[in-house]
Amino acid sequence: MKPLALRWLTVGEQALVREVFGAGIRSERVRIFAQPVFPRPFTPGSAGIVYPVAESLTDFSQGDLSDQATFVHEMTHVWQAQHGVILPLAKLRAGDSDAAYRYDLDRQAFPQMNIEQQASLVEHHFVLQRRDTLLTGRKPPFAAPRYEALRGWWFTP
Repeated sequence: MKPLALRWLTVGEQALVREVFGAGIRSERVRIFAQPVFPRPFTPGSAGIVYPVAESLTDFSQGDLSDQATFVHEMTHVWQAQHGVILPLAKLRAGDSDAAYRYDLDRQAFPQMNIEQQASLVEHHFVLQRRDTLLTGRKPPFAAPRYEALRGWWFTP
């Protein structure tokens, strides 16, 4: 995408959102904005994702698994915002260190996780539906059935 371009989700991206979240996100309200300043994507609220220009694809459903996984991570933040989470405040509470993204299914229930832990878990579930390892090449911290058992938290039939 060109700098400062704004677009709606494509048909393919909306299908990807339905695959992951079911009817839990109003994807027709979501836009992608390409910006030249910030070095990584972020989601400021319930209706948009901001991507660096270099990472702003014209259709994330056609991107590689890494691009799709990042899109799913950011769409998790859209889902959170559409369900009442005030993302800027929640991000301040969560922080931005590596630890803010790590979760422990033995010690945390999904609702008790911060926004980044939830988004990481949904992203990992998405990746593990397509391969046996995470994008890092490492085994996931928990067995795939544990992720699938939690899907009901974010998937609405």
